[in-house]
Amino acid sequence: MKTKSVIFFVLVALLMLDAGYWLGRHSVASASSHKVSAKAANKRPSSLSAAKNPSGSQSEIFRKAGTSNKTLLAEIEVKILEMKNGDWRRDWEWHRILDNLDPTNIPPLLAFVDANLPKSPRVGVRSGLLSSWAETNPQAAMTYANALVSRDERESAIGTVAGSWAETEPKAAVAWAQNMPDGRAKQNVLNDMISQWVQTDPQGAMQYAKSLQSGGAQNSFYTSAASSWAQNDPKAAMTWLQSMPEGAAKNAFISGLVSGMAQNSPRDAAKFVASLPAGDTQSSAAISVVSQWSQSDPQSAANWAAAFPAGNTRDNAFQNIISSWAKSDPFAAGQWLNSLPDDSAKQGAVQSYVNQIALQYPDRAAPWAESLSDPVQRNSAIQNVARQWLQVDPAAAQKWLLNTSLPDDQKQMLLNGGKQ
Repeated sequence: MKTKSVIFFVLVALLMLDAGYWLGRHSVASASSHKVSAKAANKRPSSLSAAKNPSGSQSEIFRKAGTSNKTLLAEIEVKILEMKNGDWRRDWEWHRILDNLDPTNIPPLLAFVDANLPKSPRVGVRSGLLSSWAETNPQAAMTYANALVSRDERESAIGTVAGSWAETEPKAAVAWAQNMPDGRAKQNVLNDMISQWVQTDPQGAMQYAKSLQSGGAQNSFYTSAASSWAQNDPKAAMTWLQSMPEGAAKNAFISGLVSGMAQNSPRDAAKFVASLPAGDTQSSAAISVVSQWSQSDPQSAANWAAAFPAGNTRDNAFQNIISSWAKSDPFAAGQWLNSLPDDSAKQGAVQSYVNQIALQYPDRAAPWAESLSDPVQRNSAIQNVARQWLQVDPAAAQKWLLNTSLPDDQKQMLLNGGKQ
């Protein structure tokens, strides 16, 4: 009996080992089959650039095997229409599509976007397509952008292409932009391109600037480049400045350098300006610092400007400070005006202050308008205040106006709504 029991258990053990061996072989075979399938999927031929999709993450649209290009475009068009009332910026499926998009499909998709989307989503979706296109064919992308009818949309599209182009071929991009018609669009595009270039290769950008013919284009380049460089690496920008010969190009570089420094550290920019020799370059740089500083700390900017010698620079500085300060805190700005000596700098600041607050606080602007010493400026300021005040509180405005020094015929004209 004992012998039979032992034989029985041995047989059961052998059967279990055999079953385990079979299951193990089956599991390994299944796992191996799965790995082979995964590798095959990863090696699936595609027109998409692997460099544009290093993670292998693709849109569901691109994962469908055997999809024709016509079908692919149709499915992307459906996705574009879905963004008509959505937020394309947060649509990760759309971003994955852009990362894997064949550049040859971009022109027909742009035509579809232009024909089917309202302005807001159209500009956004177009921007993504143009940015992708500019990576492979910036000239074609720029030709499309230039042909847009709407000025705002055209300038936006040109800026998008310019930014992408400058990342890969800054020298060619800037050379192209230099041939644009003079105007706001050209300057904006150049500023964006130069800023991009200086962030990635400041020395290359400076060498290109040196190769330009002396004059407006070179000076403009130096100003934009120095401003961007000073924001990222002011010490390096300062070192480059020391190597420049005296002249218009160096003055243009100083202008940009000061502007860039003032955005991050107006106090350091002010110290640098104080070290410059007296003259137009220093005066212009001082106004640049004041303009930046007064936006973040008008009281400190005012304290610094108060030490300027009497003259145009001090006058212009005070006007810049009060214009900015009056927007953020008109009451504190008025208190500062009260503390100033009654000279030409204060008179100019008072005029700027009245112009800035008359619309919102005509009752507060009124006594300042009357305090102007120049009769022409005083009459102009009184008229400005009266027009605004008569619209919100006619009784109080009329009472004040009748007691001002404004000539009677001008008073009557204002009270009659501008009619004789």
